Amino acid sequence: MPEQVVPPKGEAEQVKAVSTHHIRFSPANRARSPIAAVRELVDYAPFIGYLTRRQLRTTYNRSYLGWIWALLNPIIVLAIYSLVFGVILLVDRANLGNSPTGLDSFPHFLFSGLVFWGLFNQVSLGIMTDFQNSVLLRKKLYFPAAAPAIAMAASIVVESLLEVAVLIAFYVAVGNVGLPILLLPFVMFIAVTFGVGVGLLLAVPNVRYRDVGYLYALFLRLFFYLTPIIWPFAMITNRIGNVWVQRAAEWNPMAKMVHVARTITYDIAWPDPTDVVYLLVVSLGVFALGFTVFNRQAADATEGL
Repeated sequence: MPEQVVPPKGEAEQVKAVSTHHIRFSPANRARSPIAAVRELVDYAPFIGYLTRRQLRTTYNRSYLGWIWALLNPIIVLAIYSLVFGVILLVDRANLGNSPTGLDSFPHFLFSGLVFWGLFNQVSLGIMTDFQNSVLLRKKLYFPAAAPAIAMAASIVVESLLEVAVLIAFYVAVGNVGLPILLLPFVMFIAVTFGVGVGLLLAVPNVRYRDVGYLYALFLRLFFYLTPIIWPFAMITNRIGNVWVQRAAEWNPMAKMVHVARTITYDIAWPDPTDVVYLLVVSLGVFALGFTVFNRQAADATEGL
C-alpha cells in the first residue's frame, strides 16, 4: 500500500472526504478510456457531491448578504447594461422580438440572453480555474481529474437556478409568459454542456501555459459583443452584407442558444426544431471532445508539475 501523504494546510477537509470514499493515491494516475473514466466518476459520485456542497457553502462565505448576492448580481448587471445600451447608446428596438402581448422592453430582451451567456461563461472559466487549483493536490492523492470540474459546474447550475427564477419572475410580472417557458431547462442544459466541453478542452493547456486562461478571458469579452445578446438576432441579416459571414454568425452556437432562449421567453413561441437539434449535436459533440481530450491529457499535466 502506498504511503499516505499528509496534505498541505487548508486541504484537510477535502482529503477527509477523499479518504472516506476509498480514494487511491497518485501512482495509479494514468489516462483511461472515456467509458472507464465515466464509470469512475459514477463511483466517485459521493465525493463529487461533497465538493459541490463545499463549493456552495463557500461561495458567499464571509458575506453579510450571503446568497442574496445570487439575486442581486444579475439584476445589477442587467441595470447597468440596460442603462448603457438601452438608454445612452439607444440600441435599435425595431427588431427586439415578436411578443404576442406587445412587449417592447429592452431589459427583458437583454436579460433573456445575459442569463444563459453568463452560465456558459462561468462554467467554462470555473472549470479551467478549478482544475488548475486541484493539480497539486492530485500529486499527493488520487481522485478523478474531472471530479472537481463536475462539482464546479454543478454548483454554478444551482446558483444559476436563482437567476432563471428571477428571469421567469420578470416575464410573469408583465404577463409575457406561456408554455414554451418550460423549455428553459433545455437552454440551461445546452449552456452547461457546451461550457463544460470548452472548459475541459482548455483546462490542461491552461495549467501548462497560463496565457491560455488570459487569452480565453479576453476572447469571451470580444465574443460577448459578437453574439446577439445586446443586439437583435435579426441584425445578422440586416447589417452583414457578406453571405458567408452571415451564415457563420447565424450558426454560432451561442447565437443560436440566445435566439432560442428569447424565442421561448420574449416571443412566447416554440423554437425551430432545427435549432434544437443543432444545439444538441454541437453541445454534446463539444462535451464529448472536451472530455476525451481532457481524459488523455490530465494525468500528464499532473505529472509535469
